Amino acid sequence: MAWKTTFLHLWDMTRHAVEPFVPGVLGALVGQFIRPGLGMRQRFVQWTVGVIVFHFVSGALLALTDWPDAVGDVIGFFVAFLAFEALHAWQKAAIEAGASAIKDTGAVWRQLMQGWAARIGAAKADPVPPTTEGEG
Repeated sequence: MAWKTTFLHLWDMTRHAVEPFVPGVLGALVGQFIRPGLGMRQRFVQWTVGVIVFHFVSGALLALTDWPDAVGDVIGFFVAFLAFEALHAWQKAAIEAGASAIKDTGAVWRQLMQGWAARIGAAKADPVPPTTEGEG
């Protein structure tokens, strides 16, 4: 009988640890059903992002408002669903921004070097500082 009590205690602890994440898991799961053709890696990444975003956003909303937990769970379900759907767009935007930043890096360095070279050249061409008004 001791094993039964231990098992029930562990089951209760596990259920209480997992239960807050169920709406987020279900929201991300529905998002996966809508987007066919994703690989297992992509599904896992999007599912994980959906659950993480659900956890933080729904927690913040419940902390800022006086809504009951059931309303927070419904909102969390849709937050996880939308985060799952939006991840593809976020990834695409990040890749495009990174590519354009890498492409523009050469132009930025070239402009910096030209400015520094102009300053060094001006300092070498005129080693004597100009006199200020009222001096000699």
